[in-house]
Amino acid sequence: MQTESASCDVPVNGNWGSWGEYSTCKDGKQLRTRPCNNPVPKFGGNSCPGTPIDQRVCKGEPAEFFNAPQALGFARAKAFCKSKNMIIPKPSNAAENKKFADYGQTWIDVIVTAILDGDRQYGNWERRLRGYLNKDGLWSVASSSEERPFYCVKQTQSATCKSQFTAEMLENENWTFANRGSNSFSTLDETDLDSLDFGSRFRANCGWGRSQAFICVRDRSGAQYLAKCKNKSCGSFVRRRVSLQNIC
Repeated sequence: MQTESASCDVPVNGNWGSWGEYSTCKDGKQLRTRPCNNPVPKFGGNSCPGTPIDQRVCKGEPAEFFNAPQALGFARAKAFCKSKNMIIPKPSNAAENKKFADYGQTWIDVIVTAILDGDRQYGNWERRLRGYLNKDGLWSVASSSEERPFYCVKQTQSATCKSQFTAEMLENENWTFANRGSNSFSTLDETDLDSLDFGSRFRANCGWGRSQAFICVRDRSGAQYLAKCKNKSCGSFVRRRVSLQNIC
């Protein structure tokens, strides 16, 4: 009596092939890929584990990206980036989220639970929940005290309050300023611009005893801008970007 033998396809798990060459340097990084073909998964076998993409910071170019060596809470991470003359990423739209996510996950400098003028005390601002950008380009909410991996990026002046001041505006010494936490105003000159940050207050002397007051605030994306104060102490302000041209 003859019996038919049934053929059985044994699952074959996939394995990675060799890495390709790194791409040309773009935005401070280079990428390379590897195929899942050594062998290709077959008959229901598992796909290759891990990622097909690897990246590295470009050499020989101005550093635009710095991967922090250890996980830190938001405040310490921000201070670390500042020590490198860099900042924590401040994406302003979905496209920038995706761009930064290509570097990996990181803190982003965005307050997610309050707008500046919704708080009565400066101290409250530092304890707010923060945004954390994930590898998929979406961000989640995290406590600022959690120690998480992050990286620093090169600062662009367009997103800072100091970029709104020109040398010509400071020549006549009509501007005074006080940084966050201080009530002592002093004349603003070019050497002070690097110290300007979120919460810095400004007064423009318009002559004849008149002045205009402003404060450095942030929008929901983390970009800084100057808003007009409703009084000299700037206890409240109009949440609208203002131009410093012809303010008097």
